[in-house]
Amino acid sequence: MNRKKATLVTLALILCIGIVSASFLSYYAKIDTTVNVAQGILVDGHGYETPIEETVDAFGGRIVYTSHTIENLGDKEATVYFSWESNDTEGIDVTYFVNQATLTLENKDSTTWSIISDDTKATLTYCIIGDAFIYKLVATGLAPSTEYSLIYYADFEPEKFTYWGGNNPGAFIAEVTSDEHGYVSTSGNVDLGMDLPSSPDANIAIYDYSDAPDFYDHAHGAKIWLVPSTDYDGTKLTAWNPDNYLFETDLITYLDLGVSTHLLHPDPEIVTEITIPSHSTVSFVIRFEFTPDAIGTYLVTTTVSPTD
Repeated sequence: MNRKKATLVTLALILCIGIVSASFLSYYAKIDTTVNVAQGILVDGHGYETPIEETVDAFGGRIVYTSHTIENLGDKEATVYFSWESNDTEGIDVTYFVNQATLTLENKDSTTWSIISDDTKATLTYCIIGDAFIYKLVATGLAPSTEYSLIYYADFEPEKFTYWGGNNPGAFIAEVTSDEHGYVSTSGNVDLGMDLPSSPDANIAIYDYSDAPDFYDHAHGAKIWLVPSTDYDGTKLTAWNPDNYLFETDLITYLDLGVSTHLLHPDPEIVTEITIPSHSTVSFVIRFEFTPDAIGTYLVTTTVSPTD
């Protein structure tokens, strides 16, 4: 082979080697991330590893309640499903409902008791069962920088307009102060030591509000008012200035688990599942209902599960 031909062969080999060894990168780097995911739905502040145990006393023919919370730590709403099983299913029924209700308070025409349509109003969100009355109050359109009392106003029977004041028995719930714009936003809990309504409040059974001007959902229950503290001495109203008050638009029921010997009337809506908004806590109640002939020890297990 002459030199010229050898040179051409060598050059061809070099070009082939260059073509074969050239390529594209399939990645620039690899990142390995270990993500430790904690449980995002907690019941009574606990995860699935921690058993939740409680003991309640009951009689045959009675209904008893226990209250619990579900917290959603995630960024999306979550729906949970309730189911139960027991060592003995004879003589017992177990149901669930959301332990929360909302009441609107409005200023009213004191002649017709119809609602005045304006921005002066309040929203009271509260738990309907518990060892304490847990509430959140948001109000607008109040007198600026003024102290108000949130009260349970209980009517007297039979002369509620003569023997007024609301202390039959009535209860002071909280005192709040509006800001310079007449706005209030507050929350808390108070041990009332009584159910709402509580005897001898005539609104338990004597007076019927089914024909109230603003169409109450419930004919019987407790009245909740927001009144200037200057008209309330901590026990009863001492003056009557209804144009400055926010009145109930329905009658409510609250069951104090610490003292109650009564059933919850009216019964709330029974549910089999609850949706919890993101970064929120929802309270729920387990209701145990026993037939008159029930006796013995029931071990009831409630399972809170994700829905399918």
